[in-house]
Amino acid sequence: MESASKRHAGAWLPAALALLAGLSAAGAASALNISSVVASGSGYESAYDFDLTSTINGNDVTNIVILEGGAGSEVSLDFPYTASPGGRVQLSHTIGFLPTSAMIVGLELAAPNVGDGKTHIVMLVDRGFAAGAIGLRFSEAFPNSRHSLFIEDLLLAVGGDATAQQALVDFFLTGDGAVAAFAPGGSYSRIMSTTIVPEPGAALLLAVGAASLCSRRRRAAARDLA
Repeated sequence: MESASKRHAGAWLPAALALLAGLSAAGAASALNISSVVASGSGYESAYDFDLTSTINGNDVTNIVILEGGAGSEVSLDFPYTASPGGRVQLSHTIGFLPTSAMIVGLELAAPNVGDGKTHIVMLVDRGFAAGAIGLRFSEAFPNSRHSLFIEDLLLAVGGDATAQQALVDFFLTGDGAVAAFAPGGSYSRIMSTTIVPEPGAALLLAVGAASLCSRRRRAAARDLA
């Protein structure tokens, strides 16, 4: 297991998501959602770039953990990192093996009288998994996991609790999270939960589509009453 000093960056997801009634969190891919792995001395430097323009409640994403696995039984649990709303993020570090799978998790912690008052789980995951998870709640996307317990484990893991750290590793390597891991050196998506929804561009298209459907229904109802 490894730990690292805090690194600051940007944030995501504007208030346009409020147009999607009943959905309370966000995610998907952008052009910046790319990673790289480069040999560095006796190890490898992995870097993860993404665009973070806003968070759901406007708070920093904290307690960020980078989980990486190798072709054998190698595993790295590197923390804590911090990302602040405002633009491009790069998380990078050097580990002693070539990573073949990765997942990044963090929290936008609740703040009194700010936004919806909830703590949101932020994740960088496989693009195909994210596309299939849009609209699902955390416990639906990860059916053997609970939102509140995952948050508790993440906070305890960052605080140094070995049992919670192992729980995160198990989630990533063999548990619900295994299908959401992505290959370092490629692209990925970012999601926020309790409920997973598209990022801004897709959200706008869905909102326009919903408005158009409502308009057609109103016109049809008016014709029926005429």
